Amino acid sequence: MKQSFETKITIRIYDTSFARELDELYMASGERFESKNHFLNTLIRIGLETYIAEQTAKAESRQADTDKTVGDIKQLLDDFIGYSRKQAEVSNAHHDVCERLATSILAVVLALAESESIEKADVEDGVYESLSDRLEQIILQAKFR
Repeated sequence: MKQSFETKITIRIYDTSFARELDELYMASGERFESKNHFLNTLIRIGLETYIAEQTAKAESRQADTDKTVGDIKQLLDDFIGYSRKQAEVSNAHHDVCERLATSILAVVLALAESESIEKADVEDGVYESLSDRLEQIILQAKFR
């Protein structure tokens, strides 16, 4: 028995004006095609190639859009990180000032409670800014939890 490699696909065209247009195009093509089947196969092949090219272009466009979007998001994140770092530095500076002021105030209050003399120049020079061992331990414990 002979093996057949022939594939058959049947399509129905219900749109009579479209079917008429196909017939007219086939007739107008003259002897360029050996049969109407050859004509329709050629049209389907051209349509399929065009469809594949369009789908590929769309996929590439979507990929380019995705790449651009990812690039934009990365740039926004980089900007945000830079801004956040600057804000953290400013916050840390404010925190250091507040910590030193609070330490000075505590040291001055304790010195006054013991009737020690307090010199204004000593306060301004930061003599009372060193943290007591007890408070230093609290900070160290918080850092390494």
